[in-house]
Amino acid sequence: MIRRGLGDDVSLRVAKALKDSIVLARTDEDAAIDYAMQFGRGLDRETCRAFVRMYVNTDTVDMGDEGVRALETLYRRATERGLLASPPSLDILKV
Repeated sequence: MIRRGLGDDVSLRVAKALKDSIVLARTDEDAAIDYAMQFGRGLDRETCRAFVRMYVNTDTVDMGDEGVRALETLYRRATERGLLASPPSLDILKV
């Protein structure tokens, strides 16, 4: 998520930086695991790898139409349950 108030130029730069970071982590998974282990609070390497793979995967590079539908469903259900006044508009940045 990127705050709309940052404007289009900054939003696109942030989105590209995030995507590049995820792609790099997928390219060198062992380095990503080494980095994440610093914050793992004693997790063993393979458990840490499983957690990293939850967030560093093809869906985080591009969630596609399925991801957009999932977000729409999430926000619709939150609205139906009174957790949100209305579903937010989704401005999906393609980088």
